[in-house]
Amino acid sequence: MSQLANRKSPIHKISSKCKAKPIKQERRARAFDSRLRLATTQRDVFDWFEESPYNGGDVYSPQWQCRLTKWGDEFDHDVKSLHDQVARCEQEPEKLEIGLFFQTHSIAAFSLWHLLQACYELDKLICVISAPVSEWQDLRPFEYLKSKDIMSIWRRNLRAFSSQVQQSNMGNNNFEKEAVANRLHYLVQGVQALEEARAMAGKVFETRKDNMRCSYWMLDHIKEAVDKRCRAIESISDSNIR
Repeated sequence: MSQLANRKSPIHKISSKCKAKPIKQERRARAFDSRLRLATTQRDVFDWFEESPYNGGDVYSPQWQCRLTKWGDEFDHDVKSLHDQVARCEQEPEKLEIGLFFQTHSIAAFSLWHLLQACYELDKLICVISAPVSEWQDLRPFEYLKSKDIMSIWRRNLRAFSSQVQQSNMGNNNFEKEAVANRLHYLVQGVQALEEARAMAGKVFETRKDNMRCSYWMLDHIKEAVDKRCRAIESISDSNIR
């Protein structure tokens, strides 16, 4: 009798299967939506940047697929909610996360990402090993771009490099002269790369102003940050190199 009582009826088994089915279907639907969003983002970025100095094909690399998938899983899929979150960052731009920006404006976010890479390269050239440069790359975009501490470290290192330039000009150490000349050469290249990245970001943001209200305040902060960096380098160049 107890065995009969413990047996599940065919109807109960069918009912259990029916409950499991919608869950599996929901998971499949979510996975499909995620893949579709990823493919759409990649295609949009690739189409825009295909003929630009930046290789739009990079967005199909394993690194970018991993990034985009992570950001897609991290943020809400409600489009209105995402746009509202970006809009709120106008008052506190330091809170804008690059992943959130990619969910709302992937092409503009890709251009901002490249601008940040140009800044990071200059960080390495200017600060060498005297600052936690790699940690700066973990900061949110405008938290990094607007950081007064980072600019203070930049200026301190540029002053030290200025002294090195003066000493090498007065000395006879050819090895030191060559090292200084190489560093200056890479600095000039770094500034050019940053200016190109700013021009590209400006082009992207400008063409999207009608549908991207955040472009106005973002462009202002980008311009201010790039100008400060270029002026800091130019001030050292003007006083020592000419």
